Amino acid sequence: MGYHWIGRKHALPMSHYVSQLRAKKDDHASRLSNAGWDEREVRGNIYNGRDLEQSREYMAYARPLRVKTICKVGFAGGHAAVAYATANPDAAIYSFDDFGKRELTQLAYDALKETKSDLYLREGDSTVELPKFSAAHPDVYCDVISVDGAHHAHYPDVDLDNFKYLANYPNVVLIDDYHSKDWPAVYEGVANRMKEGSMKLRHVSASSIIFRGKQKQWAIGEYTLLTVVVATMQLERLESLREILKVTTHHPAVQHVVVIWNGEEMPAEVYQLERPPNKSARVTVVHRKVNSLNNRYDPLLPIHTGAVMVVDDDLVISKETIDCAFGAWKRDPSR
Repeated sequence: MGYHWIGRKHALPMSHYVSQLRAKKDDHASRLSNAGWDEREVRGNIYNGRDLEQSREYMAYARPLRVKTICKVGFAGGHAAVAYATANPDAAIYSFDDFGKRELTQLAYDALKETKSDLYLREGDSTVELPKFSAAHPDVYCDVISVDGAHHAHYPDVDLDNFKYLANYPNVVLIDDYHSKDWPAVYEGVANRMKEGSMKLRHVSASSIIFRGKQKQWAIGEYTLLTVVVATMQLERLESLREILKVTTHHPAVQHVVVIWNGEEMPAEVYQLERPPNKSARVTVVHRKVNSLNNRYDPLLPIHTGAVMVVDDDLVISKETIDCAFGAWKRDPSR
């Protein structure tokens, strides 16, 4: 199986990291065992198979040098965090967990934190905490996203929807237990993102392992998203701008809308348009004192998507217009 990624990888071969993981996972298991926990019974344990198939693949996506931030739902006993930290010791890891097994999760986190200072764990329902985190940390975008939280009901669908507002470009999404029969909620969550056009599936991997009575299978995906840039300098067009935001922020493939105000002073009415993502795209207002069309193409704008759509502030836009333009880009991103 080949691993596709944009960017230079660490010089050491994968066998080096797998060898390290074997030693580190045994040490981690010993620490859990000494505290009375059998790590084989811990949900979220991705160590399976003689060749650590899933761990090897996840580590292959985490190890490129360009990966600076890894975000994951589901911490449990910290098994995946051990694999990511082994593959890429320099990447920050942000985890979200409901602390269903509080003593275990706290023990595992404390143990890993001793050698991984940039490991962060946020407690609570991930469907609530992800939007809160995104609002509080507007500069954090994830190069690798791991979805391995609750596998039932609405949780996988909402986690996958919330994560698109945190995805960097390029990105890779690692989806555990992707199986239409055994884990239908996970499968449907991915299907919903693909249907709305915000994600594409790279491939599906399967193990021969039957884990807790279910086929062990996982998927590798990628968010394909759009940033909309609107420049304005006239308060008379504020209502038109609000209509543009109403349409663009609720488009499922739009991650971010950047509003540029060209003028000496920033009107409060314009600044108040800014808002964090919460079931809709983030809106960021940027102030440029010099009025120039080139401001729309400023490389310092907060853009974290592969596609950018520049919209005039007096344009009447519809979802169908965005679908058409974004669809053309996806067919040939090089043009």
